[in-house]
Amino acid sequence: MEDTGYPCPACGAPADLGSGCSGCGRPPYPPAAEVIRLDREIVALGGEVERARQAYQGLADRLAVTRRRRAELAAGIRVEFPAPAARPLPRPAGAGWP
Repeated sequence: MEDTGYPCPACGAPADLGSGCSGCGRPPYPPAAEVIRLDREIVALGGEVERARQAYQGLADRLAVTRRRRAELAAGIRVEFPAPAARPLPRPAGAGWP
């Protein structure tokens, strides 16, 4: 069952959504219980966000290494096999130049 306990916003005594405050007798106060629930959710989401950030960073690092290695290899290939010099296009047979 979901924990519905919260500290009473009026006196600080333990309270819950079923019976209200055990100290001052105030009735249940749902906004205070929701604040406590949201505190727990924030902690859980913070952990998920950190795990996702680490996964993203790992992938971004791998991508950078892969791009760098590709650039190194491509540069080496260009050095070993330079592009041929540009040659003029052949004239079509029978065509004269104006």
